[in-house]
Amino acid sequence: LTLEEVIELHTPGSREMHMQAIQDNLRTGKSFDIEVETLTKKGNRRWLRIMGEAVFENGEVVQRVGITQDITDKKRVDEEIKSLLKEKEILLREVQHRIKNNMLIMQNLLSLQAKNAKDPSSAVALQDAQNRFQTMGILYDKLFRTGNLQQMSVKDYLPSLLQEIISIFPTGS
Repeated sequence: LTLEEVIELHTPGSREMHMQAIQDNLRTGKSFDIEVETLTKKGNRRWLRIMGEAVFENGEVVQRVGITQDITDKKRVDEEIKSLLKEKEILLREVQHRIKNNMLIMQNLLSLQAKNAKDPSSAVALQDAQNRFQTMGILYDKLFRTGNLQQMSVKDYLPSLLQEIISIFPTGS
């Protein structure tokens, strides 16, 4: 495509962006690299990556050179990846919510069993199990709230976790 053909096929907003990039290039000499949405003659939307620069001699533009690349497929794949990531995040939040609910249900069931236990040693064992579920819940919640597990700082994370765990278990356990 010639520059005129590319500009002719631009959507209204992208035409101005392209023309501004050319004007800035001619004024400053700085090359440009833009992505614009276009329409084919059949009315289909396409994405183009347009790179260009002006060649100067003695302060005068002697030539303009550029490359236009159809990146429609790349844009579609990028949008699909974004959509899949969003779906993954939603599913992860749902799984996290269900896990937390299940742990809470287990804690409550163990608490009820401990209150109804006739044998004191059974009640203590059930209370201990309940405390362990509560500890797992705290750990799970802290891990889930950490955005990036690879960059999680144990130094910042461990003291508060230990403090919460210690507060759960009675003294001497």
